[in-house]
Amino acid sequence: MLTPDRTFGQAGFDTDQLVVAIPDLDLLTGHLRDKNITASLIDSDETLSLALIGLPPNEVEAFADGQGRAVHGAGAGKEDPYRSALDVLIDSLYADFRGSYVPTFGKNRLLDKVSGNHTISVGDEGLPSGDDVGALGPRQATPGAGVAVGVADTVLHPSEWFQGAYLAQPHALWPVSEPVSPYQTGHAAFVVGMILQEAPGARIEVRRVLNDEGFADSWSVAKALVRFEPLGINVLNLSLGCFTGDNMPPLVLQTALNRLAPEIVVVAAAGNYSRQVGDDRRPLWPAALPRVVAVGATDDAGKVSPWSPGGDDWPWVNAFAVGENVTSTFITGPVAVGQDNPRFAGFARWSGTSFAAARFSGAVAAEMAFRGTDAPTAVRELLYRLPSVEGRPWLQRWTEPQAREK
Repeated sequence: MLTPDRTFGQAGFDTDQLVVAIPDLDLLTGHLRDKNITASLIDSDETLSLALIGLPPNEVEAFADGQGRAVHGAGAGKEDPYRSALDVLIDSLYADFRGSYVPTFGKNRLLDKVSGNHTISVGDEGLPSGDDVGALGPRQATPGAGVAVGVADTVLHPSEWFQGAYLAQPHALWPVSEPVSPYQTGHAAFVVGMILQEAPGARIEVRRVLNDEGFADSWSVAKALVRFEPLGINVLNLSLGCFTGDNMPPLVLQTALNRLAPEIVVVAAAGNYSRQVGDDRRPLWPAALPRVVAVGATDDAGKVSPWSPGGDDWPWVNAFAVGENVTSTFITGPVAVGQDNPRFAGFARWSGTSFAAARFSGAVAAEMAFRGTDAPTAVRELLYRLPSVEGRPWLQRWTEPQAREK
């Protein structure tokens, strides 16, 4: 059961599920039984070494009520009115283990595409526009050749412009029978186009992890992430994210990324929320994880976008790239955007740290191919040479490798 408020900036999670380390499963479920809560196994993943368990909502609510603690929709004014019954249960479990072995467990967090200043909680900054957008020039073949970039995102709308550069499972492609496409479903196509503008010769491995509204839970995303490694990817682009109530990283996401080989560079969008949540400087996950390159957005002149994290208040942001009012591949046909269904011709303008991150991922791929090095070394070389914005490396545009000297 999803938390009801999906306003961007709020920490969402499944209120009747927990993620637990498989070796700790019996210990945790035993303590749950002592609290008259019968857990059931929903799923498990040996690669993650984690299990997803379901909790009967009525039993969790009854336990929380018995604790005399305020929960969502009850006791407003006494404690936190947004505190869920699951939070009460988790606090009680941690109290049980105080002073002894503490099992590894946590919430099944909800993720959405990095959101911005608009009325729904998915997408990027503003709405995509197809007005006066011309087609991109012919795609070259050399920069990024031999490098594989993984993209975990929405369903993919295929484009003639990046035909032959991507691999995707059939269920990851938008069905051609649908007459009108929600604009959110064009997010993956836009991201892929941004990567290929920097590394047109790269191979893109696309996996669908977000639904048509741009949402997913961290369990399903994590399961998909650990399956990128056998595909031989060098760079993994994550233009998605979530907040947590305690500002700690989601267990299952952190576990999944730690399972990836250290040679795989993970690039993530830093988020579009400074105007949306005011002075709140909470970290966005997975961007704020230590092993992730978190990318904020600027305009063409290098000014940090007002909706992008930047400055000393966001120390976990590693770099910036142009992500404001950029052009990339998009949906071909009528698109449900705003109050209308305008027809797009396969390209659009859009803004967001999602696209700044994709630009950076492409630059890493191009640097790898040009220097014949691995992804972590390419990142270090790239960041060392870039000009800076607010004390962090800034990628305006990536010079064609043929025009540079090694």
